[in-house]
Amino acid sequence: MNQIIEQYIENWKQKNFQTQNHRRFPNLKDTNQIDIISDHIFGLKQNDIAIGIHHPAFNHGPKHKHDFFELIYIYHGSCSNHIYRQQDITIQMNQGDICLLNPNAVHCLDIGENTNSIVFNIMFKTSLFDKAFINLIPDNSIMVQFFINSLYNKKDKNEYLLFRNHPENDVSEIIEKILVEFIQKKICYQNTIQAYLIVLFSSLIRQFSEDEQTTEEKNFIPTDIAEILDYISQNYNTVTLTSAADHFFYNPSYLSSYIKRFTDRTFTDIVLEYKLEHCCNFLRNSDMPIADIVNLTGFNYSSHFFKLFQKHFHCTPAEYRKLYYQPNPSHEDNSL
Repeated sequence: MNQIIEQYIENWKQKNFQTQNHRRFPNLKDTNQIDIISDHIFGLKQNDIAIGIHHPAFNHGPKHKHDFFELIYIYHGSCSNHIYRQQDITIQMNQGDICLLNPNAVHCLDIGENTNSIVFNIMFKTSLFDKAFINLIPDNSIMVQFFINSLYNKKDKNEYLLFRNHPENDVSEIIEKILVEFIQKKICYQNTIQAYLIVLFSSLIRQFSEDEQTTEEKNFIPTDIAEILDYISQNYNTVTLTSAADHFFYNPSYLSSYIKRFTDRTFTDIVLEYKLEHCCNFLRNSDMPIADIVNLTGFNYSSHFFKLFQKHFHCTPAEYRKLYYQPNPSHEDNSL
């Protein structure tokens, strides 16, 4: 066992384990209602990745979902992962098992009376897929298909991917490196964790063909959809439907329908999301004048930009910057 992680767990137990209260999430209750946990609770407004330990106060409830991806890792012991859908299922997870949940998957964890079980939650923003993962993970892999289905194909999405522990692979070693990076929070730790996540996903992809899956068979997503989304992401501030069609040798009308078919979103909506995401990054992490941000991100008219920003975020860009501008954000450990 890694001593840094073990000490972190002991410190966490002293701080949280005895109290078992709900003060961190005062609106969550053990009822049949579905609670929505937003990314700001875990510091994901300022960072792309956060990690917490499942708190025993939330055993077998409440039912909840997120607006981010969650990777559940059983560090020690076991737990039951309840996923609610048309036909509810319960997945028994043991030490070393991993479950990757898509945003909006309704679920709850139960570690039972065994308080020695330790479950880590690795949470990352949906935008990280387009920003860091899409061009580094094999396009036709089960992982990319899962991410694309989760983000774009609302009619056909699977709630989770389950990976059973294989003692002979390096998955646990990779996750321990991720945990140590988050605990120590050295310079560039977020970027380092992103790199380790790519290594982790690659290792899980290798394992997938031999791993017994409990999810339904995924619908095939053409390889070039990932390539198209990556191209749009890389050229968000200048790309047009015509330029993208020329790049991939498609007719513009065909490309528009093709994107809509496999993502359930229009080309314009996808480009706008990329533009607004980059605007928010500039507002959070730079002192750049808002007028310069508008030009840099490809908005032709300032008035149009302000209307769109207000519509999506319910505040002005200046108000958003005032709320989230943190060049040197402070970090705290979070638990669920």
